[in-house]
Amino acid sequence: MPKRISFKKTVATATGFCTGLFTAMQLHAVRIVVVGGLAMFFCLAGAPMASAAPPCCGVTNIAKDGQITAKETNGARTFQFQVTDPALLRGLRVGAPVYANFDTKQVSLDGKKPCCTIVKISTAAKQPAQPVAEDVRVSLWWRSHGGDFAAGTDLTKPAVLLIHGLNQTGECWLRPAKTIGEDYFLDPHRTPSKKKKNGEDRRPPGTPYKVGLSPQVQNIDQNNWFDFLRSRGFTVATWSQGKESNFHEALPTALEALDRFAADTAALNPAAPPPIALVAHSRGGLIARGVLKQKGNAGDRIRWLVTLHSPHQGSEMGRAAAQMGAEILDVAGQLAPTIDLGPFRIDLSGGLKDDLKRLLVEALRPLNKLAFGDGEPVIQQRQRELMPDSPLLRELRAGEAPVPGVRYITFGGTNATYYRAYLWAYTSSCANPLEDCYVQPYELPLVSPMFDKVRDFVPEIAEGKGDGLVAEARSRLPWPNVRHEVTRLNHAEVLWDRDLQQKVARLLLPSHKPTPSPVPPRKPPVLR
Repeated sequence: MPKRISFKKTVATATGFCTGLFTAMQLHAVRIVVVGGLAMFFCLAGAPMASAAPPCCGVTNIAKDGQITAKETNGARTFQFQVTDPALLRGLRVGAPVYANFDTKQVSLDGKKPCCTIVKISTAAKQPAQPVAEDVRVSLWWRSHGGDFAAGTDLTKPAVLLIHGLNQTGECWLRPAKTIGEDYFLDPHRTPSKKKKNGEDRRPPGTPYKVGLSPQVQNIDQNNWFDFLRSRGFTVATWSQGKESNFHEALPTALEALDRFAADTAALNPAAPPPIALVAHSRGGLIARGVLKQKGNAGDRIRWLVTLHSPHQGSEMGRAAAQMGAEILDVAGQLAPTIDLGPFRIDLSGGLKDDLKRLLVEALRPLNKLAFGDGEPVIQQRQRELMPDSPLLRELRAGEAPVPGVRYITFGGTNATYYRAYLWAYTSSCANPLEDCYVQPYELPLVSPMFDKVRDFVPEIAEGKGDGLVAEARSRLPWPNVRHEVTRLNHAEVLWDRDLQQKVARLLLPSHKPTPSPVPPRKPPVLR
């Protein structure tokens, strides 16, 4: 009886045979003859893309149907391939590196395994490259510096350089959920859903089920600034200053990034280089001011500075974090033994009050994350230098004046609410065994919204005065003729709020109105 041949062993044998053949070619330069159709099949199917070689090409266009156009970095060929994987397509950007084998027509996006097949190849003579595709290598520099670059479809629009804040990276403009941590940020504008609790979980109406906070924010990454601006035709780029860098460590990276951005955007349209807009979040606004102080308007290229909730006059939150935690515990400790939730009066004994205290302290994580990054909430140099009237702010203001030709626009926030606290209780539906039993969330009026109940010892956390980290009055520049707008956003929401993005895009489109001649800075307002 003939032996049954294992398919896996056949694959292994054939693949090994293939490897041996190719090794023999390299060592002895002998001429290889195809030994059999089966062996050749496994050689082609099982051979991985070489990962050691650098990418040969870069993406120049991404169509909505998934057809990708790419071009050789040092060659004349342009080609198309189809991406059918939605996740892979979402991660692709113009300028992304491509590994292509024109003999087998295989394409890889990571240099390790093939993902797609080339469907069309053209030469420069048949399909001239567009100006934006002439140097797809520019994005490789930005990616190697923790950011990205995308050439706009309308080169008459400003080119936007995005500058991130303290304890962040360039990714906050592309994937804020990944950079900040989506689980850190909750949606105080959305009420949690009720939950069905049938069977053994059924309890009498008014029985507490649990305490909890607002639901998580949704669709953060889909609303990122980078893709929004790119979709509106702007050329856009960002980079990383160093997540734990202080001001003087971050500033040289910004000066280098501006020089690179000015050169890369000029290369896109040498006859008429686009004007540049600096858009900065939080401490990034101070970094941008340092850039303008050294570079001026960069040969009339920089026309806008837009700052989003930047502490131009400092922030008290660096030294107020510990006091705020104590205040929250004090408010929670003063809760009465029972609480009125409307239809029910809830008993907070039996450990429920301690659970609530732990929950409220845990809810400080969003502010700690923004203020201190992944470390402990301990004041470091980078937090200390942002305090009002710090040596850094005095140094930055010394000799500073509005740069001629640059339009200054500042935004400040007045929403200090990051979450609301709820208690879920069994509802009257649970009294009837024939009905579905639900637990309903009820906002806890004595502790929620939390910062409304905490004594506003600093304006940064006072509702209507700050965004949780920066007071609205301190987000203004101390000069006349600077446009300032107030948002109803907290410090984190700035990174994904679509209305704010649309407003900034509109402000960059009207005809440029240069700033008047330099004037001496006025004294900053006193905040109490």
